[in-house]
Amino acid sequence: MKIDRKEFLEEMMFREQVRKAIRIVKKKRTLQEQKSREEEQNLRVYLQKIINEKKETNSAEILKYFLNEQEEAEPEESPHSSTAINKLETLLKLIIEKIETGYKALTSDVKQRESFREHVINGIIKALNIIDTRETKVEPVEASPEEGIQEDVDVEVSDKPEDDPAFIPVRDVDMPKPEEEKEEEDRSIPGMDETGRDFGLEVLDEIDSQIINIYEKLRNPSDQQLFKNYLITNLKLYFDKFEDELKTSLPEPTTPEYEEAKGELETAYQAEEEPIPGTLEEVSLNSNELVEWLFNQK
Repeated sequence: MKIDRKEFLEEMMFREQVRKAIRIVKKKRTLQEQKSREEEQNLRVYLQKIINEKKETNSAEILKYFLNEQEEAEPEESPHSSTAINKLETLLKLIIEKIETGYKALTSDVKQRESFREHVINGIIKALNIIDTRETKVEPVEASPEEGIQEDVDVEVSDKPEDDPAFIPVRDVDMPKPEEEKEEEDRSIPGMDETGRDFGLEVLDEIDSQIINIYEKLRNPSDQQLFKNYLITNLKLYFDKFEDELKTSLPEPTTPEYEEAKGELETAYQAEEEPIPGTLEEVSLNSNELVEWLFNQK
């Protein structure tokens, strides 16, 4: 088939014009897409800026609202009508943590904690009683003229030889004990665990000055009595609470007989679980060996 030269040239020119038109359209479309992307990006940036500003505003408003709500929900605690209770609350905040730390560290034996508790409570009672005795004023009693002067004086004589003024100690066992050792014996409760006693007295030495300092400043007898009663009551309640908390954290007590019986049961259970020779439990999970084992079972 013969192609006319003129028609061929016209066809080529037409195709070139079509390609040119396509390139122009593509370029315009590309420019439009690029412009759209830029506009979209600018719009995104603008919207994000507005959103961030809104978030900051909302956060500030929310925080302000939350603080206001907290202030309304948590009003300042009003003091108690009794000075003794107010001062006792201050004292407990100072000493309870020390008592708790010392008490909960005694985990070897409950007798240690019982001794700790008794020595702390009794030590505080003695300290407060000493203050009460010291501050009690005893009016001197004057003898009436009719009674005259009593010449017979009752003297209490000790049964211990070492208490006689004429006694001269020469042995170590007879020597007077140092004041510190006497004081330790006076504070010790007979029959109580010595470990609990020592740690209890150690904590008592740390807190007794704080207790005495507050108690001495309570001049009103009713405040003194209320302070003493509520202090001892709260100490006992806190000790009960500490013991309950320890029971939930300490391991369950056991006995050698229980452990032996438990071991025998575990041994018997393991013997029941041992695989029977030649069963599937002894076969490896390798596929070839599994097939061979199945054939051998026939």
